[in-house]
Amino acid sequence: MFFTFPCWYRSTTEPKVKHGSANDVHQKENDRAAIQQIIGEFEDDSEQFTAGDVRSRLGMNKDRATRLMKDCDRFESSGFREPKQARYSRQELFSIKIDSKGDGTAR
Repeated sequence: MFFTFPCWYRSTTEPKVKHGSANDVHQKENDRAAIQQIIGEFEDDSEQFTAGDVRSRLGMNKDRATRLMKDCDRFESSGFREPKQARYSRQELFSIKIDSKGDGTAR
């Protein structure tokens, strides 16, 4: 429908559906690449890691690393690491999920 004063008219054209802006698409591509980078860096380690570990190894922003690991189903939260000094806060630990076959490959 569209309005031309003083009446509403029925439109004969199909509406266009937006699927996201170019910035959204670009951000999703960057996020996928960053997730692959994190997995590539930490998949051989058997230990759990934090967003601070990602920052120190890859130079990635800690908040972005936390967001990516919480949003992606390839990672699982596995508790918290208590700080060594009282002035620091505890950090959430993450690990990479492995498949049910147990061969060590991520899903």
